[in-house]
Amino acid sequence: MEDYFDDDFDLEEDEELDEFILNLGRIILEDEYQPHKDDPERIELVKKCYEGLKYAVTGKTIKLIYGLHNPFPSSGYISIIGEDVVIVNPYLFASICTAADYFNIYSRIDGKIQMDFGFHGLTRKLVDIYEETV
Repeated sequence: MEDYFDDDFDLEEDEELDEFILNLGRIILEDEYQPHKDDPERIELVKKCYEGLKYAVTGKTIKLIYGLHNPFPSSGYISIIGEDVVIVNPYLFASICTAADYFNIYSRIDGKIQMDFGFHGLTRKLVDIYEETV
């Protein structure tokens, strides 16, 4: 069998890239954990999409959950987990997919299907709000 991994790769470039990625992560975390204020319209959108999904999908043992300010203060999600998930209202489902900032669907190792809807902008930095008023 042919070895597809090249032993002659430059570790220095990998270390530079690793350092760049770690610095980028630090910048994002510093920005994300600045003082924020909730954006009520975006939070209400997540809640309405969550309620709408109750009428848009059905299936065996469906579990519908949502989270606000998770995994970051400015983001939220809705997840559908279940077997044989059926979209019973395609128009409503498509509208919710469009309202979300991203949509992922995948199969899980336990045989279930998971659909994730992600939402960004649930908060605004206080600095930005102050600059708009000045």
